[in-house]
Amino acid sequence: MKQRQIPPTPSASKGKDGPRRLLLIDDQAAKMKTMFEALEPYGYLTSIEASSDNAIKSVRTYTPDVVLLDLHFPGDDLDAGGATTGGRLLGQIQREFPRLPVVVFTTRLSDDRLSLETMNPQRYYAQEKIDQLRKSGEDWAADLARTLGQAINDMELKEKSPEELDAEMGFVVGKSPLMQKVVETIRSAASTAMTVLIEGETGTGKELVAKAIHRLSGRKPFTAINCSGVHEETLHAMLFGHEDDAFTGAKKMKKGLFDEAAGGTVFLDEIQDMPASLQHKLVRVVEEKIFKRMGGSVDIAFNVRLIGATNRPAQDLVKEDRLREDLYFRLSTLAITLPPLIERKEDIPLLWPVLIERANKAAGKTVMPTLRKEVRELLIQHKWPGNIRELEHVISRAVLHAKGNILLTQDFDLGSSSSALGSDAPSGIITEMGANTVVEAHSSVWGGDVGKIAARLAAVPAEQRYDILMKNTAGDLQKNVLIEIICKLRASHPQKKVTSKELTGYLCGYRGEEEFKKADGKLRTRMSGLKVSLTELNCNQ
Repeated sequence: MKQRQIPPTPSASKGKDGPRRLLLIDDQAAKMKTMFEALEPYGYLTSIEASSDNAIKSVRTYTPDVVLLDLHFPGDDLDAGGATTGGRLLGQIQREFPRLPVVVFTTRLSDDRLSLETMNPQRYYAQEKIDQLRKSGEDWAADLARTLGQAINDMELKEKSPEELDAEMGFVVGKSPLMQKVVETIRSAASTAMTVLIEGETGTGKELVAKAIHRLSGRKPFTAINCSGVHEETLHAMLFGHEDDAFTGAKKMKKGLFDEAAGGTVFLDEIQDMPASLQHKLVRVVEEKIFKRMGGSVDIAFNVRLIGATNRPAQDLVKEDRLREDLYFRLSTLAITLPPLIERKEDIPLLWPVLIERANKAAGKTVMPTLRKEVRELLIQHKWPGNIRELEHVISRAVLHAKGNILLTQDFDLGSSSSALGSDAPSGIITEMGANTVVEAHSSVWGGDVGKIAARLAAVPAEQRYDILMKNTAGDLQKNVLIEIICKLRASHPQKKVTSKELTGYLCGYRGEEEFKKADGKLRTRMSGLKVSLTELNCNQ
């Protein structure tokens, strides 16, 4: 029977210096030696030790990268307290070789007499699983190699410096235990093709986590869609494509993301805002790995890793009928919950230099990454309902208006950040800030007062200002609001001038370099159409 391949985790392949060295410690090891040669294609060379008396000596001699350890040896009496020879060896290995990962390997994992709760290996692997996989024609060696690789990953994670871990993840992990748990789950998720659900408030970095899973999995490409505010027909066509004449204007067949992202990852953010009919369709897509294009009748198989995200607890959204329960269960095979910044304030000093560097680059300034004690205390005391995105916004504003090259407390205006909105914000403008940001900047609420509109815009996160302005003003009113904003920025600037980049940062937020360029170009085009010039504008008129 042809074996069905199980893709191993990337870390289950060869190490930097060649194949990994596996030491199997088991009283039946001699019988398994030939069988374990099947691990060689997955980067493991196996040495065996059948005697528990010689086990520690073999560890010293062979210097393995990972140990596969049986718990139960001849003579062990499980009725005498559940202690075993393997359990004793595990403790000895962990004391003498604290950096050596150990996987417990036994046929007795289901035996309640074993004191498993007192053990702390990197992983467990039931020997019966090998027999099950072989009988079903699956590749048991790939499955075991994955577990060995995960055990090595677990140990490497403990050994990595903060800088190395940040580089691997692509974001600042920090020191909080909550984020360390997130990293462990990211690594586990990367080694599988399972769907993932990421929960986290707005601004906690859900897309960064999705990108980390994608990058570590070795998949390509990565595509992200925010489901919020996208028309049902448009979103349907984006995801699944359409046949020609599927709807008015569909003159030729177009592939959707589940076609174009073959072999890659599709990240669906704010998935609870996807229309109910599309959620229903997505359930079948996730379950059966097939879809139909709009207007089509042919089932199309696909190979895409799906990651969904919600900005509130998914179970709450299910109770509110905003997220289908069956879709929730299918997405949450692996679930990651990102903590809000208020629960990881100890990470603010670690986020600080990264955000300073980003703000400097966008504003063309050279503020030092020095975090003075009084500034640190100011930031630690703030509640940060907008999370890391709000922190980035606050630091960007401080860098923009700083009078020196070191930030002081007077450079910060926490009152204009999203968390400081008080009674001045009209009802309906901002609700659920920090959990689910909803901006409804109706002109009927704001009226035609230019100064009032500019002040209201200052009270919302930078990423939302441009869109609010464009959607709720037009013509001369829009032009005059832009002029008011420019003049206010000039007045607070040490040199009484404003660059295009600074205006873009204020109206659109400080984003990734490519995204910032697009936002800057969009704003320039709009200003040109309104005949607003940064260089020729006279704020004293």
